Amino acid sequence: AKAEARVETIPAPETVPQGWTVSFQEARGAPEGAIAFDQLISWTERPEEGIKYFSGTAIYEKDIHISAERLQEDRRVWLDLGQVEQLAEVSVNGTSLGVLWKKPFKVDITDAVEPGANHVKVKVTNCWKNRILGDWKLPADQKITWTLYPFYHDDKDAPLMLSGLLGPVRLSYSQAIVFKP
Repeated sequence: AKAEARVETIPAPETVPQGWTVSFQEARGAPEGAIAFDQLISWTERPEEGIKYFSGTAIYEKDIHISAERLQEDRRVWLDLGQVEQLAEVSVNGTSLGVLWKKPFKVDITDAVEPGANHVKVKVTNCWKNRILGDWKLPADQKITWTLYPFYHDDKDAPLMLSGLLGPVRLSYSQAIVFKP
């Protein structure tokens, strides 16, 4: 048996507008409080030394508007974070949706969203390399990390690892279609 279906009612994917508020884990060298990220760029591209060499977890927050017409029955809503370095925990309107640790960094947010504004929180955690490299440039009493093994001791100019939510962040939609024999 062969069946065909033509789907024309699913909304096209949409890119979430830029502009996130980012808060960095305390006592790791980054500035305290919320920082506006007008663009999603690697922490290593930021001018602040405490962000450039930050290692740990940063929380990205933003309200994302989803219209009622996009939230129809039998339709699923997906949040695609694009590029993430290295892992992300996603919550929407206070509901945790799990940790994403590999491509695609995409999660079904249907059961957590509602028509109108939806508060999205993405906790992004990177590796220790950038902080270790940053600490080689600091006097001993200002270092954030301490290790027994002198990682990168002979290569203080090693490249930094991309870090953070790099995007682009997009919303996409899917819909189940039931074929009856």
